[in-house]
Amino acid sequence: MTAAAVLDLSPGAGLVLNGTEWTVERREPHLGRIQLVKDDGTRERMSLRFLANRPRCRSSSRTSASGAARGGQRKAAEGLPEFAV
Repeated sequence: MTAAAVLDLSPGAGLVLNGTEWTVERREPHLGRIQLVKDDGTRERMSLRFLANRPRCRSSSRTSASGAARGGQRKAAEGLPEFAV
């Protein structure tokens, strides 16, 4: 048994589908769809089922490294509480 890769489908995340780079523009989880856009402005709406069954679909290395921090609070020492030692 192998572990399946988890795709980052949050808006702004990069996705490579059959060798073509796409950016997630919008998610519609209640409809089971996602809208992707290419750099040239081409938009494509597809089902989550379609993506799940594509063996050549993966997260883009362009956005996956920063994906965990996307939209989160920035790192700063000021945000840490002071503790008495």
